[in-house]
Amino acid sequence: MDRLWKRGGLLILLVFLFNLFWEYLHSGLYVSSMLEESYWKTILLASLGDVMYVGLIFVIVSLKNNGLRWIEKSRKVDYILIWILGILIAIFVELKAAYLGKWSYTSVMPTIFGIGISPLLQLAVTASLALWIVGKINLLRLLH
Repeated sequence: MDRLWKRGGLLILLVFLFNLFWEYLHSGLYVSSMLEESYWKTILLASLGDVMYVGLIFVIVSLKNNGLRWIEKSRKVDYILIWILGILIAIFVELKAAYLGKWSYTSVMPTIFGIGISPLLQLAVTASLALWIVGKINLLRLLH
């Protein structure tokens, strides 16, 4: 169980770092008074929010799999569920933010149905990448 907690901790750390990097890279695609007031604070808070959303995704996948063991040996169906949930959460977040006037997109943000493609993919990509890396680390340890 200790090994599983370490993997979970590494997974969350990677999710945070990937989302911090993603938020930094695509921040120029947004118009937001929050970014103008305190750029790094906004990037950091957005990244922490992303970690919470990905955490929710991982909890849902864990419930489907009756526990956390799936993290060590994730399957294709787990990744599919991560992508579906990541995109659905992103749609909700982006539509809510637009409704509340929290931010808008610059003219260079590619969109689909009015939603930015970068934020639409973010949670699914960062969660999947972190999970894949943790799985590869597990596989490397088994080979040694």
